[in-house]
Amino acid sequence: MTGLFSNWRKATLKAVKALQKDETTFDAGDDVDRILRAIKRSQLVLLMGDVEDTLTEVTQDGGAAALAQIGIVDDESIVSQVNEQAIEYARDRSAEMVGKKWVDGELIDNPNGEWVIDEATRDMLRADVTQAIEEGWSNDRLADAIAENYAFSDQRAETIARTETAFADVQGNLAGYKASGVVASKQWLAAPDCCDDCQEIDGEVVDLDGVFSDGSDGPPAHPNCRCNMVPVLEPLDETDD
Repeated sequence: MTGLFSNWRKATLKAVKALQKDETTFDAGDDVDRILRAIKRSQLVLLMGDVEDTLTEVTQDGGAAALAQIGIVDDESIVSQVNEQAIEYARDRSAEMVGKKWVDGELIDNPNGEWVIDEATRDMLRADVTQAIEEGWSNDRLADAIAENYAFSDQRAETIARTETAFADVQGNLAGYKASGVVASKQWLAAPDCCDDCQEIDGEVVDLDGVFSDGSDGPPAHPNCRCNMVPVLEPLDETDD
């Protein structure tokens, strides 16, 4: 997934350098938002397939791990069900990341902007673009500044990749727990040395379809969160072996 940022960075820099073909400088009459629109969401949509493939693999692995936890490894119908849910999650989430959603097989704009990475990126680049206009930079100088911006840094790419794969893994876990038919609830398992907010949730048990006290259906609670969750099985009745 970190490769997404590398390719997106290249596409963005190419778009910025093409803003002024005559190599003139920006001036006070330029519109910040016009320049920011050079970072087109369509560039991300073209790269969305790579993200979807990665999320599918991680979610399916999470589902397989969940089934192994509770001793279900050979039931092909359950495994198939979990894998199908993983594909659906990866398809929807990869679209959400670029501000889109699937409706009746068509990819359309999603009005819910939560976790949309290109909107956050534009906010990060706004200061560079504003300075370029105020100081009359060339488009090449602006491109150089953008190349060094945190928006396209390895650190940000790793943070997003780590967080999204954690989401995918947990969603795979949930798919496995639900498909198994033997899991009644789920328990939050805080990571060692976690933040205070996550520590407050540690050990909390909710129904399998319920939400924890932070409002989520499972970890991660925030970027770089390392918490996990474990299944709580249905109680055995007196006739069970």
